[in-house]
Amino acid sequence: MGSKVYIHKEVLKKGCYPIECLPLDDRMKNLEPFICKLHRGLLNYPIVDELGHSFCKVCLDSYMEQCNICPVDRKHRLDPKTFKKDFETDNFIKNHVAICTNLINGCDWRGKVSQYSEHLQKCPKTLINCTNGGCNTKYFLEDEIEHKKNCEFMLFGCDFCNNNFMRNELVDHTNNCDEAPVQCANKCGVTISRKLYSKHLQEYCINTIIKCPFPGCEVVEKKQYINTEHVNNCEYRKIKCRYCNNEIRFCDETQHFYNNCAMYPIPCTLNCNLLIPRCEMSRHIDEYCENLVVNCKWKWCQYRQERKFISTHQSECQFRLDECQYCRQEVSLGDLNRHYDNCMYYPVKCPQDCGEFIRKNQIQLHIKNDCMNTVIPCSYVENGCNMIMKRKDLEGHLNNSNEYHSGLISNQIFKSLKIMR
Repeated sequence: MGSKVYIHKEVLKKGCYPIECLPLDDRMKNLEPFICKLHRGLLNYPIVDELGHSFCKVCLDSYMEQCNICPVDRKHRLDPKTFKKDFETDNFIKNHVAICTNLINGCDWRGKVSQYSEHLQKCPKTLINCTNGGCNTKYFLEDEIEHKKNCEFMLFGCDFCNNNFMRNELVDHTNNCDEAPVQCANKCGVTISRKLYSKHLQEYCINTIIKCPFPGCEVVEKKQYINTEHVNNCEYRKIKCRYCNNEIRFCDETQHFYNNCAMYPIPCTLNCNLLIPRCEMSRHIDEYCENLVVNCKWKWCQYRQERKFISTHQSECQFRLDECQYCRQEVSLGDLNRHYDNCMYYPVKCPQDCGEFIRKNQIQLHIKNDCMNTVIPCSYVENGCNMIMKRKDLEGHLNNSNEYHSGLISNQIFKSLKIMR
């Protein structure tokens, strides 16, 4: 019975109606004009070729995808242009009386051939194999729901991991499913998947008993207390020194300040009233501390005094180097007057009392060219004027002796002309 149903379904898949859907009396008649020449079933949407061979449309289309030689005579080529639709035969078959092929199983359905396929899909007396892997049971379609309720090989989806398991495996799987929710044993109120349970206990459960994470601390308490209250007050917690920014234990802060912290401010060892970072103390004393006794900066001076007072001494020190304002040479303050005696750029009063102050190295040039008290001859000495006078009187002499100088020049010209003749 089961094999016949299987054949019927295969025929339907190929396009034909099974011959078994006809009443027994009709099957005894000559059915050849109504038979598909490919799959030997009742014609469904019949197509007739040029030689009069009939085929189901679906069967012929499928065949011609593979071959175009006539399957009946195996000689001539099938030409789709010569195909004709046989509407008369199609209507006759589809309107013919049909019975269910499951009649032997108790189905008394009768209808038209065109309704056969739809009925067979829902026929309660169709014998089918259980689709559950491992189950070899056959049952009628009408018993499918009941069978699946009780089939040991029926697959059920796990509500948590969505994997499928047989009925007899599902309970064991649910008790061990990694995605199944479980309550935290520490009664923290959290429900979590089984695969994350261990991680929850180790990292997140607030009721897990843990030891304080800071080395040296022996406190053991619930994680919630450790993480919220204890770590913020633990004597061994790590803090950053507010001076050097290094990490230290809270309980070591005072000792760190007084013994180790390089940036901790301490009073100057020379009592200058400043707080200086420990690492900067030597530099502070050497370069800035006002109470350090230092030497006068000027060479040869042996004077020593606190830095805050030394500047006053250095500004008046006899060894202070100062620049001569005339020759720009550096001279100690105590030797400045002595230097002026020898400085060739030092201005002195003209020795001829002309009232001018002249640099020492310019005196001779001044007397020769510029000094108004220098005694010089008349500008016309070459013409015969023998007057000598101070430079300041030259202009008056020239103005008062114009006729005299003109006469000297005329005599000189006359003598020259006489010589030339």
